[in-house]
Amino acid sequence: MGGDNIPILPPVWECSCCNTRFRKIKPDGTDAPVKIQLLANIKPAPATRIIWSSSTVEPTLENHCHDLLNYYLVDVETELEERETYRATALSEADAEQTIREVVEHGHSGLKGSICVSVKARMINDGYFTKEI
Repeated sequence: MGGDNIPILPPVWECSCCNTRFRKIKPDGTDAPVKIQLLANIKPAPATRIIWSSSTVEPTLENHCHDLLNYYLVDVETELEERETYRATALSEADAEQTIREVVEHGHSGLKGSICVSVKARMINDGYFTKEI
């Protein structure tokens, strides 16, 4: 957080890459008391912007079998007639459907409904993830 542009009177920041901490310093070089500012105004990304991964993805990557992975769009309809499309990385359409079904059932989807009435996955072209839905 903060990157190379740290304000003159910064709160406590920590780089997520190198864990270097930045803080307010008194003129004598000692740490000044600082209130940690939480990222209160940051909204989480909608669940449809997340590329969900099935449980089979990590072992597949560890075995260097990248070519077995596919990217899917998964259309979901809940018992409340909510319809949404999610993105998933999985080995098969069934694997992608099961992954998104679990996302919805565990309440991670942002939908009010938690029962999937319909789930249908379709494979998408390479390079899709650089485009907007």
